[in-house]
Amino acid sequence: MYEDELVEIIKENTNYKLKNIYFNIQNDEIIIRNIPNINSKRQKEIIQLIKYEIGDHTSLYLQNYVIKYKKIINTKGKGSIQGILFPKKYVDICKSISEKLNIKKKHLYINFDILQKLIDMKVIDLLQDNYEKITIIENRKKDMVLNTVCNKKIIESYVMDKANSQCSINQFSYDNTYYYGINDDFIKSLQIQKLDLKNKLVLNNNEKIVDITVDNLLAWGMIV
Repeated sequence: MYEDELVEIIKENTNYKLKNIYFNIQNDEIIIRNIPNINSKRQKEIIQLIKYEIGDHTSLYLQNYVIKYKKIINTKGKGSIQGILFPKKYVDICKSISEKLNIKKKHLYINFDILQKLIDMKVIDLLQDNYEKITIIENRKKDMVLNTVCNKKIIESYVMDKANSQCSINQFSYDNTYYYGINDDFIKSLQIQKLDLKNKLVLNNNEKIVDITVDNLLAWGMIV
């Protein structure tokens, strides 16, 4: 099984007892929907609204998902709710890995949550005007995560295959688009700015100091 192989890799490459383990994941199976003009403040009612909104547009079996939400914009008692559907199978995999490593504390993050955390901590300074939209791309080997930021809040986040991305990428203004993650030929061809951070994660290889913050942003962001 996948988790058994991963547990063995961790054990083989770790020479000390682990106290905590952190997981981060975002793929096309994680569903994020924004629902505007929510009046209710009761959790049960909001969850039902999310189920209705998602179920009205897709044929998902909602019992296979963990449903969470957060309020992203407040306007005189009304606000937009960001509903997040996270597949239970990934929760079970992370739980299994933790138990096999005999680690009680588990932390599971979605990638864009870590990015939002760094924005809230002002580690990332976007220098945007209120309600000006900015796109932040997490560049990965085969795909990328596109995050739309408005008023310093991530209002949309989705995964896109690089092979089918050019049409959607052309919708964005390169002046308001930044990236983090791997620096490959794909991201170089877009000629967009690297995300700038106030604090740096550096590697001292005895020859020179190398800034590896953007390459390892999510791993770093989980523990700061």
